Amino acid sequence: MRPRTLAAALVLLGTASLAQVPVSRWGSYNMLGPERIDRSNLNLHLEFPLFNRQTVGGAQVNLHLTYDSNFWLAGSSWSPATGAGWLLVTPTGQTTQTTTANYGVCGWVDPFGDGSDDGSGSTYETDYGFTEPDGTPTRVTITYLEVDQGGGRHDESWWNDCPSPTNYTQQQTLPDGKGYRQGLTLTSSRRAKTGTG
Repeated sequence: MRPRTLAAALVLLGTASLAQVPVSRWGSYNMLGPERIDRSNLNLHLEFPLFNRQTVGGAQVNLHLTYDSNFWLAGSSWSPATGAGWLLVTPTGQTTQTTTANYGVCGWVDPFGDGSDDGSGSTYETDYGFTEPDGTPTRVTITYLEVDQGGGRHDESWWNDCPSPTNYTQQQTLPDGKGYRQGLTLTSSRRAKTGTG
């Protein structure tokens, strides 16, 4: 009685997992119950869902174990890949990046002139966002500002009205209650380009 129960559980488990595994529309596959065989390379693919939970905002967090039979690596000799075909698939998100260039928005100001700048400076504003594993984009972004102060002709008494660049590391927990963190770490010492006239 136990082998039949185990077999039925594996079939149900495999059937549920087949819906989660994307296959190429150009591929040729042989579906045999809970497994999928890729006819082009004879890879046997199994997927076992371990955890599926709905979280705040209706997002799904999925954790599953997969097995692929084509795990041997060719080199000077054949060797198994790490995990020998087994892989624990955990949810991961994706960082998005959008940069906006603003040319001529700042520059050098003549203290004896009309108070307007010469328009030789530019700013480059990059917004970093996060898309959660279920495809939900977050509404919170981290902004990095790079400044080119411009190099127009100016005397020593002139001053630059360009904004200060971002010069600090930013970290934040996203406010959706799911626990994801987003951070921006600055590694370059060059925060602003300055010009001389």
